[in-house]
Amino acid sequence: LFECRPNSSVVFADFDWLPPPDLGSLSTAQYDSDGDVSFVEPAMGDPLVTDMDGNDHPCYLTSPPDALCDILFPTNFNKLAAFAKQLAYAQSQNETKRNQTSVSAMKQRDFLLKYGSDEVNKTKGLSGYSPLIDDFGNCSVLTVCPS
Repeated sequence: LFECRPNSSVVFADFDWLPPPDLGSLSTAQYDSDGDVSFVEPAMGDPLVTDMDGNDHPCYLTSPPDALCDILFPTNFNKLAAFAKQLAYAQSQNETKRNQTSVSAMKQRDFLLKYGSDEVNKTKGLSGYSPLIDDFGNCSVLTVCPS
């Protein structure tokens, strides 16, 4: 991208954390090959499988066959930023003109306040609440920009 468009920037936003599934009456029981039951606890970074009716499922394989499901994965922004920095450094070593690239990961709230504070202020209600900065605390943003 930066070879073809050297002045371009990349902004990537996603969930950095997801709650464990709310399975309600659904069981997290898993059966092994002997038919024995074992209960599986969700692990950090597990995907969240949810259908269009707002029901969570232990696994997309155990969701009803006619259910349209989203499979949501949280992104580890610290690892993603480290990876992007490594790529940017390697790219700069291969170029005769040493272009510097700035890589930054931050919470969505901080990103919006840094780059869009005027727009954030337009969304504030009388109480000062702004859905842009007060909701979605589980989202982060990665920026990759030429310096």
